[in-house]
Amino acid sequence: ADSAATDALQDSSATAAPTATGLYPGVPSDTPWCVTLVFPELLCPGRMVFVVHQRDVDAWVRDHGANFSLQLRSPCLSDMVEGVMAAESSYEHWGLLHRLQRVLEVLDTAEAAGAAGMAFMFTWLRFSSNKLLDWQRCFSYQPRDVTWAQQQVVERFAEKARSAADPAVRMYSRMALSKMSRGGGNGDEIRMGILNIMRDHGIKEGNRGVSDVLPFECNMVDC
Repeated sequence: ADSAATDALQDSSATAAPTATGLYPGVPSDTPWCVTLVFPELLCPGRMVFVVHQRDVDAWVRDHGANFSLQLRSPCLSDMVEGVMAAESSYEHWGLLHRLQRVLEVLDTAEAAGAAGMAFMFTWLRFSSNKLLDWQRCFSYQPRDVTWAQQQVVERFAEKARSAADPAVRMYSRMALSKMSRGGGNGDEIRMGILNIMRDHGIKEGNRGVSDVLPFECNMVDC
């Protein structure tokens, strides 16, 4: 049955996905699919990244805003760490938004690596929280973008802190959450609140001269 399904998938039109009824007469068209992919050991990729298209509503299904990622091989922690270090140290365009997006991409790999992988994630976010990493480098973004990304990261860590099988993964997930800024999902509201305070005190938008004196102390934190 598996080989017949594979042959039918390969022979199907590129513009129309096969239905269960077309492959197996008498099977309802809404029958859930279970697809099995077999890779030769030497050709097996480290992971598979994909999204799902829901055809009836023409919508793309994603994993908390990120691509789905299936770990197919035991992850190489050193490769993940080297990739993050290369991005943080040498990418021309890099910043907090890119960092959060990369966290979403590698979090499952870090979990598969166990305690060492999640310890790295916590350390990485701790450096970011302590402002030891670049806030932005030759790149700018809107507050709503970074707060949306932050919300996705928080939700993913919260999910692992709640349901991961490895106690070390749960522990490091909780520790990583402590390094995430409070708030999320309301970046435009935060920005407008800051602008209203500036306008109420007669502070012009844009760069402020060093001789200007603010009537209050303003500590900038992550949105």
